[in-house]
Amino acid sequence: MKINLKKSIILIFMFSILLIGFSINKSLAFEKNIKNATGFGAVQLNIRQTASSSSTKLGTISAGEPFLILAESGNYWKISYNNITGYVYHPYCMINLPDVEPSIIYNITNASSSIYTSSGVALPGVTGTKLYSAGKVKNSRLGKKEYIVPVLYSTAKKISLAQSYAEQDGYTLKIYDSYRPSTVTTQIRDSLKILYNSNSTVRNNINYSYGASGTRYTWGQGWFLAQGVSAHNTGAAIDVTLVNSKTKVECTMPSAMHELSVQAIKYYSGSVAKTSSNYSKTMNKYAKLLDGYCTKAGLNTLASEWWHFQEDEGHARIKNYLGGKGCSFQVKSIVSK
Repeated sequence: MKINLKKSIILIFMFSILLIGFSINKSLAFEKNIKNATGFGAVQLNIRQTASSSSTKLGTISAGEPFLILAESGNYWKISYNNITGYVYHPYCMINLPDVEPSIIYNITNASSSIYTSSGVALPGVTGTKLYSAGKVKNSRLGKKEYIVPVLYSTAKKISLAQSYAEQDGYTLKIYDSYRPSTVTTQIRDSLKILYNSNSTVRNNINYSYGASGTRYTWGQGWFLAQGVSAHNTGAAIDVTLVNSKTKVECTMPSAMHELSVQAIKYYSGSVAKTSSNYSKTMNKYAKLLDGYCTKAGLNTLASEWWHFQEDEGHARIKNYLGGKGCSFQVKSIVSK
């Protein structure tokens, strides 16, 4: 009996080590290998003969065009595109997130029927409209139809880590949006402006929030849709919520997804530090958990939207490369295997 007990203790110890190892590996890599996933250039890419900027140029790939990822070599991907095999610099690349993180739930409503509202009021020409060229497409790698969800490669790594944190607590991420063409951001912003100017309830719920003590805080349209370049326009942001992994039920949050008003604020004022001590009175258990998973993974947050998380470094990298602009291409297809 003593020998069996000793063996049992050893087996339990070894199993624990394996679980820890799995958790560590999950934090360092994606669920699925990047080989045969679809990549996209956030900018026009040069295809090089080797993993070096000084090697022979074999061709170019227009921004937003899909290519097949074959392997990784430092800051380069070995890729296949139009019968050319070569290397591209991946800090300027996006990856199709479902190819490498299939356990995340995807519901890209802007690619089917947009759910934007403000104070529950539909945005003219936006709400209920398909804003992206492609909806769900056949994904041979996953064996099913799935949304195209482009995000910067550097951003995708942090999303993967956030998903691992959520899974440890029995939740999974559910992503409602990722890359958004700048033209679509402009379309939504202009529609909100029309609604703001014509509806006093919408206007008041964009301009002001009230703290627990009744103190009034000033916001404004710029807090709820970027007036310049959004991190979505560079592939560096996601709009995300939580789902209970056992029940498959979406967790209750402070507001509906894409509710553009103070109902969605994370902090009681836009001028306070982004710390948990400054959460809005509407931030509930699940919104706080989501915030914890994503910020712990290295993503940054907004004061005005509980669902929005972004990678500031990646956003700045693409925005600076494009001379202060965002990307405007529509992603239409994938080549995943």
